[in-house]
Amino acid sequence: MWTNDKSPYIVVETLLRPLKKGQTIIPSSGPPTPKALRITRSVLNRLSRSIHNESERQRQDREFLQQVHRVLPQLSTDQLDEISGEVDEVIKGLALTKEKRESFENLRADLKQALDGAYTHFARREVLRFCNSHRYRLNPLSVANAMAGLPFIGWRQSAKRCRKWMSGTDEGLSYRIFKVIRTIVNSCEMLPELSEYSKSWLLTQRSRSIPILELRKKQYFLRRSISAALKLEPSRTREELPYKITAEYLRSSQNPTAVDLVFAKREQI
Repeated sequence: MWTNDKSPYIVVETLLRPLKKGQTIIPSSGPPTPKALRITRSVLNRLSRSIHNESERQRQDREFLQQVHRVLPQLSTDQLDEISGEVDEVIKGLALTKEKRESFENLRADLKQALDGAYTHFARREVLRFCNSHRYRLNPLSVANAMAGLPFIGWRQSAKRCRKWMSGTDEGLSYRIFKVIRTIVNSCEMLPELSEYSKSWLLTQRSRSIPILELRKKQYFLRRSISAALKLEPSRTREELPYKITAEYLRSSQNPTAVDLVFAKREQI
């Protein structure tokens, strides 16, 4: 959540990263700070942009030379004389661009290795600080909150940010949606009218809880799930119905077709 890194296991990878021969995770300049890591990341990003720019310049120069090569038999002597100077400049530029790119790539590789070592040192130190702080109970949720931001921010800032997103329950969203659907089913007197009743029930709720907001947004999928459950299983008991509706709702809402998306947007409440 704190980076565009593609790996979902960045925290684990950082903590368990093996060190290369001769590499140390303790920088000679002292323990890394979040600010120092942030500055290093910024330099690394600038190097990546420079490499991209040099690569793009190489591509454009090669395209120019290829175009010249294709039309070479069609050029007159005067045209050859006119373009030869530009071709020479492009060839020299290609060599210089290649040299600059290789220099940037080597510098980026060295900086990336140093940053990885600093990340590992910082993350391991933050884990120890968290365990020794005694400010939070050592349960899976508190550990996850403290570790979520590593190695990009410290454990205190990570725990503070994650607390804002806590729903106040350890139940998963799917189960919380099931509970809302079960409440709707149990409060509906006439099950054949359950589809319309679910819509009016959701509209009367003042709660801004995540499952209710989702069911309002995905009313189309809820309506179709209720209809499917009642149509395919007319003899299903009231106790069983919420399970069937929830299963159908999760299946259809998580794998919508292009048509579903069009109609779902129209039925949002």
